[in-house]
Amino acid sequence: MDAAKRRITLTNKELKMNKPVTDKTLKDISDLQDDNGLKEIQMSILDGSIWLGPGFGGRQAMHLLDTGACYLPVGCTMDAYGRMVPGRDQVVPGTKGSLENSYKFWSDEDNWEHTLSDLGAEFDLSEDTLRDLSVRIVDELVREGAIKDCIDTNDGAEFDAQDIIVRVLKENYLGEA
Repeated sequence: MDAAKRRITLTNKELKMNKPVTDKTLKDISDLQDDNGLKEIQMSILDGSIWLGPGFGGRQAMHLLDTGACYLPVGCTMDAYGRMVPGRDQVVPGTKGSLENSYKFWSDEDNWEHTLSDLGAEFDLSEDTLRDLSVRIVDELVREGAIKDCIDTNDGAEFDAQDIIVRVLKENYLGEA
């Protein structure tokens, strides 16, 4: 079946009855996520790794959980600050992160096509966010030995690398020169 035409078919009566999500339905949701490029982020939500990275990934995940494009794992996970992120067994059915919310989302093709096409515009790509990301990238490059550690020196190599990363991100994602 054509991926653009595939959807979970529900009647209004089934939606109002809060029809339970079955293993077959979960497979349908997973297939639709895969067809729409959400497999990796769904997997990172399920294993909890999305909450350990930069804030952008967590904000994107929260948006996808809110819309129903993604769902939470069974059981809680922890974020980078040691705070609990609830599991889908701990949220009210039909609300953010629940399978029922995903079921409803993927049942309405107009809804998910609009949400997914606008996904990139939903997130903060301000210069502050890009600078924060560049600091994290440079820190990792220092840890990996690709850039020398310049702490407590007058060497500006780390700052120069951060500025280059911000410039490239702005050029490629914000259209700024």
